[in-house]
Amino acid sequence: MEPVTARIPVRSQRQAMDWSLVLVSQGIETTIEQAEEGTGWGLLVARQDFERAVKTLRQYHLENRG
Repeated sequence: MEPVTARIPVRSQRQAMDWSLVLVSQGIETTIEQAEEGTGWGLLVARQDFERAVKTLRQYHLENRG
């Protein structure tokens, strides 16, 4: 059975919060997750939203360079 969520790794809690806001603004629900070892952050999105979430974040990155 496939997992119902997919994880998008992020560098920091701040980035997780920023990216979460970007995704929510596009109708993609997210959950911010800290790795159990405390060594990293991630965003959990529904498996069916994963590709759209990644595309949205790429577009956000392109529009906000510098």
